Amino acid sequence: MIKSILVPVDGSEHSVKALTLAVDIAEKYDATLSVLFVASHKINEDLRHYTAHEFNSKDDSDVSEQIGKSTINRMINKLKSNVVIKPVVLFGNPAAQIIEYSMDNNFDMVVMGNRGLSDIKGMMMGSVSRRVRRLVKCAFVSIK
Repeated sequence: MIKSILVPVDGSEHSVKALTLAVDIAEKYDATLSVLFVASHKINEDLRHYTAHEFNSKDDSDVSEQIGKSTINRMINKLKSNVVIKPVVLFGNPAAQIIEYSMDNNFDMVVMGNRGLSDIKGMMMGSVSRRVRRLVKCAFVSIK
């Protein structure tokens, strides 16, 4: 039985599709949903000037956390569902954080996009989703 679903997101088209499917599954099984954004402690130099003004902070970790919360909220607000959704922002290596969080919280399923917003290394099935698929102990669904 599916009672809890983890959806790692980064704001990409694939993560939007994954969240949409996860909501559909959660509605059918009356499951709860955790939406996870893994932030970086460092902001890309090109974005630093913009984000400092946009988020009123010069601290990279603070800005990254705000970006994560903003991304999750923007995605959740587009949904038309009564599913219970828990937003989560963590810091570190995306694959490692997703795997650790899924195991620590005993999710029944992980639903994620097969590619995210990463650079050229993610052109085939993303390295994050590939690693998560191999190492999580629950059901895994990858969305194209």
